Amino acid sequence: MDGGNVSVWKICANKKYTYLVTTTIAVLIAIVFNISLPNTFVSQEVLIVESSAPMNLLVGADMYARELMKKNHTSPVANNSFAYKNVFHSSMMINSIKNKNVKETSGKTVTMEQHIKKNYKGAWWESLFGDKNTDDIIRDRLKYEIKLKPVIIIVQYEDEDENVSSQVTNALTSMLNDYFKDLNMQRIQPDLDYYKKRRQELGLEYKESSKKYSDYQDSHYGTELQAEQSQIEFLRNEMNSKYEEYSKACIMYKRAEMYTQQLQSVSTRIKTSQTFTSKNTMTWVASIAVALFLAVIMTSWYVLLKAKYGKNR
Repeated sequence: MDGGNVSVWKICANKKYTYLVTTTIAVLIAIVFNISLPNTFVSQEVLIVESSAPMNLLVGADMYARELMKKNHTSPVANNSFAYKNVFHSSMMINSIKNKNVKETSGKTVTMEQHIKKNYKGAWWESLFGDKNTDDIIRDRLKYEIKLKPVIIIVQYEDEDENVSSQVTNALTSMLNDYFKDLNMQRIQPDLDYYKKRRQELGLEYKESSKKYSDYQDSHYGTELQAEQSQIEFLRNEMNSKYEEYSKACIMYKRAEMYTQQLQSVSTRIKTSQTFTSKNTMTWVASIAVALFLAVIMTSWYVLLKAKYGKNR
């Protein structure tokens, strides 16, 4: 086995000139590749998904859950981090970015769509596959990464203009919050309206039953007739029952109301990274390293295959 390994190294070592030529070509290709790429600015934001509920939201939590199951309601998107995956590249998000007003470094304020049409510079080979539309450009330049426990979302956007890149990334937090707040409110609003109406209806019913009980008890005060005493007991029980239903509706309404308060903040910015250029020392080193690695692997494969083929002949 060792002898075989030595012979392989000897075969490769005897082809130093071949390796020198291929690695030089690979480095030149990597340099040309990097030069041909447009220089863009990348901005990043680190967001944390708000998943903890205030303690007061525990009021009537079990009762509220049972009621939702009875009514077969769809619960709100309770800050589900996986839902973000369906939002970042959605038409809603792309349109929000496309129609956003941004201030360029020159001081001119334009929409993102106007900015992209004027300033976008793609790689030279992109023209071989046809021109990209604005939506595709935004979708390609908008990137995100989701990490769990705690739920952290890293979002970034790149652009030819440093100021524009930073403005779009900063706006992503509010865009996401607005979207999820609207979506959650659409789902919670029916419950809020339902329990508000039920609270009013049951409140009136409780007042009526309370008045009916008081009036009957006052008009038959001190009665010893069994029928009248049974009627007083019946009206008292009916009043208590109406009060329990009314109290339950009040709790359900308060719970739904508190839920809407919780949904005011879906994600919070915890870190803003300094804007950096796409063409930096790290990208140059990485691209050249990858080019050298591939050149060595492919050259070794060629040299060994040729040696084996020549030996068999």
